[in-house]
Amino acid sequence: MLDSVNFYVREYKLLENKTIILANFLTLNRKKFAIVEAPIERQNYIRIAKDAINFSVWSSSFNIINPENSSTSDNSFNDNKYIPQPRNEAENFQTLKNEIEAYELDSNTEKDPLLYWKNHIQDFPNLSILSSEFLVIPASTTPSERLFSKCKYQIFDRRNRISPENVEALMFLCENNSHYSALKTKLIQIGFSFKNFVFKKKRESKRLKQPLVH
Repeated sequence: MLDSVNFYVREYKLLENKTIILANFLTLNRKKFAIVEAPIERQNYIRIAKDAINFSVWSSSFNIINPENSSTSDNSFNDNKYIPQPRNEAENFQTLKNEIEAYELDSNTEKDPLLYWKNHIQDFPNLSILSSEFLVIPASTTPSERLFSKCKYQIFDRRNRISPENVEALMFLCENNSHYSALKTKLIQIGFSFKNFVFKKKRESKRLKQPLVH
């Protein structure tokens, strides 16, 4: 299974996309990038993820929240519950750095990343807000289909999954689309040439069969 995943990671350069790298880091059971074999490369991707976090924070109007000042009476996933205190840039940078390091050391085994961030918003308020932005894409179209479906459910469970064979077929078609278009054009040209050839032969044959006029 891991070899198959590694193939697509390499083939489609998934780990060159900083958004994917950051989303991977914010997913609890993926944050160590175990999918990457070389230890040095794993550390490099973790560094890229941290840089992406810093860029997302410092390039926007993001307000750094101190975990010590976060509300303890309500753990709802609502950043309006957290009112940042005025602090200088150095303190904000250190707060974010400490929060990232604490997240790296957390050994929690929660498999649902959104549930994890909801339950740990007091411990990691800044990363929780970022996770709500980068981990919001649903894994399937099932919720939207169910919402607008007259039956309110999917008849076939298999509609929610793509088999490995279908993935391979889709990848094959994607990679060979340009070659197919060129081949199709060539076949069309050959077809027209063949039709012209047959037409000429028929015309010549018809002309030869006509009686000579003296």
